Amino acid sequence: MKLKTTILAILIGSVCWAQKLVPTDATALLKVKVIDVEGKIAPGQLVTFTNPKTKEEYNGVSNDTGYFEMLIPQGVTYEMVVSGFSGAENINQIEMPSPGGPYSFDLTVTTESTNTSIMTLDVTYKTNSAELEPGSYSAIDDLYEWMLPKKDIKIEISGHTDSDGSDSNNMTLSQKRAESVKTYLLKKGIDTKRIIAKGLGESKPIATNETAEGKAKNRRTEVRIIAH
Repeated sequence: MKLKTTILAILIGSVCWAQKLVPTDATALLKVKVIDVEGKIAPGQLVTFTNPKTKEEYNGVSNDTGYFEMLIPQGVTYEMVVSGFSGAENINQIEMPSPGGPYSFDLTVTTESTNTSIMTLDVTYKTNSAELEPGSYSAIDDLYEWMLPKKDIKIEISGHTDSDGSDSNNMTLSQKRAESVKTYLLKKGIDTKRIIAKGLGESKPIATNETAEGKAKNRRTEVRIIAH
């Protein structure tokens, strides 16, 4: 899933007074709002600002109102991307002025996708089991590589089933399947505090359970960005 991002509004400088984050003479408060191409709020979007010289990254994830704040050093022209689990494109440049604050800056960003915070993981399990099929590990390896450099990102892994079987059995099976993915990531070195495993059973279908095709779609494992 590739994403395209464009800047809708340039940085607008203003003196910052009462804020949760307090800027300094060298570090500005960046207030970011992320929307989609229709102007609707876009929650769960990971926005990364990279210093092209030092490669230092500053990450933020938009909340339920499409908003986040961060402190960021001044005097740098950053490369900005909105990224999902499968990469990003169209790097934009954001120029922060030379130190002289304290300042705050407003930035509105638009993305062509509002679903970068949720991904269906391409994994399968043995029938009525939480044991991963051998072909599933490459998808989890990709997720691991994505998480590795983003030390503050936290995710939720949710397991889903079709409607076959009892509600309680499906809830238990989906929980175990989500935990199987989590366990694999932990063994590769991801901190357990960064992952929540949750079984949702048959409670959130995305297709009908009246057909084999619909049931196959409902049997899924999803990954969602929940914090930064």
